[in-house]
Amino acid sequence: TLASGDARLYEAAATLGASRWRSFRQVTLPASRYGLMISWIVVFVLVVTDFGVPKVIGGNTAMLATDIYKQVIGQQNLSMGAVVAMLLLVPAGLAFAAERHLRARQAATMGVRSVPLVPQPHAPLDRALFAYCALVALALLAVMGKAVLASLVSYWPYNLTLTFKNYRFDMMDGGGWASYGNSLSMALATAVLG
Repeated sequence: TLASGDARLYEAAATLGASRWRSFRQVTLPASRYGLMISWIVVFVLVVTDFGVPKVIGGNTAMLATDIYKQVIGQQNLSMGAVVAMLLLVPAGLAFAAERHLRARQAATMGVRSVPLVPQPHAPLDRALFAYCALVALALLAVMGKAVLASLVSYWPYNLTLTFKNYRFDMMDGGGWASYGNSLSMALATAVLG
């Protein structure tokens, strides 16, 4: 979105004496409104359809994706699982349609005579934002590292000895490594065919 900004608008704002903040409020934000809305929709769809995070972190918190799992796998109630899946599919489908509409509107805003914006480097701000992004990346890596460590611990947080017994999926419900292979092959097929 920001890469498709029209440099002529920023030049006009600077010529008229607009400050950087006013230029951001009156040029950058309106020009990137479709991109912002698209990103909100993408995040909404990812969050509303997510299964792993509510299952691992949420515990007994009721979420649609975990309810589908409980109905289909836990209780073998396929019809109720299908109903709950439809409840999950409707907002995801509406969000997908809205995203497609906004993407078409965003493509229409870029005119033929637009001049692509080439941002000028601003060393102190660039360093500060790099440091911020590095901190966020380190925090995300710490969370992932904690998950890897927890997967290797015998019984978190009581017995912290490291072991690979948690990776013996053949001893668990659902078919062990076969279900993992099925999930990977279905995801690969969906990526290729989709």
